[in-house]
Amino acid sequence: MSNQMIGFIGLGKMGRPMATHVAAAHPGLLVFDVVTPADGWPVGSTAATSAAHVAQSVDVAILSLPDGIAAAAVVTELIAASNRRLRCIIDTSTVGVEASRTIASAARTVDVDYVDAPVSGGVAGAQAARLTAMWAADAAISAVVEPLLDTFCAKTFRVGDEAGMAQATKLANNYLSGIAIAASCEAIALAAAHGVDPEVAVAVINESTGRNTATTDKFPQQVFTGQFASGFSSSLLLKDLQLCDDAAVDAGTGWALGSYLVETWARFEAAHPGSDVTLMYRSVTASDPNAPSAKER
Repeated sequence: MSNQMIGFIGLGKMGRPMATHVAAAHPGLLVFDVVTPADGWPVGSTAATSAAHVAQSVDVAILSLPDGIAAAAVVTELIAASNRRLRCIIDTSTVGVEASRTIASAARTVDVDYVDAPVSGGVAGAQAARLTAMWAADAAISAVVEPLLDTFCAKTFRVGDEAGMAQATKLANNYLSGIAIAASCEAIALAAAHGVDPEVAVAVINESTGRNTATTDKFPQQVFTGQFASGFSSSLLLKDLQLCDDAAVDAGTGWALGSYLVETWARFEAAHPGSDVTLMYRSVTASDPNAPSAKER
């Protein structure tokens, strides 16, 4: 890896801390975003003028982009660049199964490796370099992929050879996460409506079979503190759930709960656009005039 030049494209809430960790391990990291960050570029990095500039200057480019449309547009520019040096793209974006396959196919036509590598762990995980990455590509390039993912991930899993396989894994995870949040909000609201202190209800659940990441993390850290700032917006969760819906329909797998879950988060997003997912608790308890909000407790 010492002779490899690295680039990073996409410096949003997830991308910037990820790029900062990569720059610490690879001084001179070439970075690009369509918008100059308000607090400047990551320490140790150099700003590129375009995605094409990145493709002409580096061997490996890491992407952190909001959706499949953005990822496809960036990859199109990367692989079309004249005098291209780029040989490998590691895409940490959540773009969906079909988009990942389509992008990989386009990259393959110009002999560029495309690594489907979405990450989980949110903004806090990105800041602490504690993300989990799942990646799918030929095992032969693991010596390129793994050391770079290790700069901002605590755990990495190669889930298969073909693009789309890691997307399917990430979507399955976010499907369960979306269920955990929504169901936990309804469950705690139910207990509270019958006079149980919500914090006591969560404490009991965390020692029982209903324990999940919403009750162990999001309620204690975000809901009960009144912060409602887990770093994951309802708009992003809904996007992922809709991609999961597409993947389930294409595969013909069971999706009865999934359809209801998409509708639930779509209603919440329509009422509270772009809100943190933990605000679902307030939405659930709003119908009970006697249930105080977590912030008021």
